[in-house]
Amino acid sequence: MKKFLLLLFLLPMFVFAQEELGARFAYTHTNKSHNFVFGGISYSTKAYYGGGTLYAGTHFGTENSKLKVIPEIGAEMYFIIGGAGISLNTQSIQPRLGFSLFNLIQTHIGYSIPFSRNSNFRGFTFTAAFNLYKYR
Repeated sequence: MKKFLLLLFLLPMFVFAQEELGARFAYTHTNKSHNFVFGGISYSTKAYYGGGTLYAGTHFGTENSKLKVIPEIGAEMYFIIGGAGISLNTQSIQPRLGFSLFNLIQTHIGYSIPFSRNSNFRGFTFTAAFNLYKYR
């Protein structure tokens, strides 16, 4: 039964192999009351009943009137509308759960586990992401 559920969860990644490359924009609010905008690139399967996204980009924000630039990579997998993902940036690792609307609009709630004490990403984190693809 465990293998069946795992196959059911992973199947959309392989069955729907039509991929899209596009831009990714996001807004992130962290538990430390830091707000960041994100710009990057995403590689995603077309979402039918599920799909996945790999992305890379950079967070931009301010701290003490100075620009903070934080690079990040991540992966997400969705089945119907719910899903899970993980991201890694230079300050923390963040497992998360969220919702997706056809891999175009996504919202996530996660918990950032910082690598250092002065990390901007710490505790609970909310992200709203927008993936822009050129559909044919």
